[in-house]
Amino acid sequence: MIREIFVNREPIDGLCGLPREGRFRHIAALAGKLCSAMIERCQTRDVFQICKLAGVKLDYRRWPLVTIGECERRPPTIRVNLAALDYIEGTQIAITRKSFEQIIIAHELGHLLGTGSDALANEAPRSGLKTAVTEPEALAFEEYFAGSFAAALGDLSCGEHENVRMAAYLCRVKSAQDTSSLSEESIQENSRGYA
Repeated sequence: MIREIFVNREPIDGLCGLPREGRFRHIAALAGKLCSAMIERCQTRDVFQICKLAGVKLDYRRWPLVTIGECERRPPTIRVNLAALDYIEGTQIAITRKSFEQIIIAHELGHLLGTGSDALANEAPRSGLKTAVTEPEALAFEEYFAGSFAAALGDLSCGEHENVRMAAYLCRVKSAQDTSSLSEESIQENSRGYA
């Protein structure tokens, strides 16, 4: 279980009344706020130290390039895909293997520490509509939160953030090329069953 020092969840007031773009800006601000509070508590931006303090296990494995990283809440675990790190080394993107590894971990840490909180979980119920936030939209919010958290933790410049986005994009393109002949079921099985 993630240690209590990191649990700082607060509801989003009035978020459902914001247009979609406003929601994303608000989510990015919440991610930055959570990141700042966590840095203050841990006295570091080092993702490896933060994971250690939070009781999050890091697991490095190689699986098909369907995802570059994954996380589990119980027990708190972040998995980094070694295939993604290897692939990025062979590209012309101006990002080091170590930097990409740290950003993947920070992104997954954003999922563990921030998502599932009131910040995103209350989105649909607060709206008063049956499905004010569709499942794809909720997933987009969660990914945006995790990405914003990682950018804030990494203190990335605009150029560095663009390099990370390009690296992730290239991994997705490579994944599409590698998995075009695989069924959706086998892709999901391969991305989770890397024993």
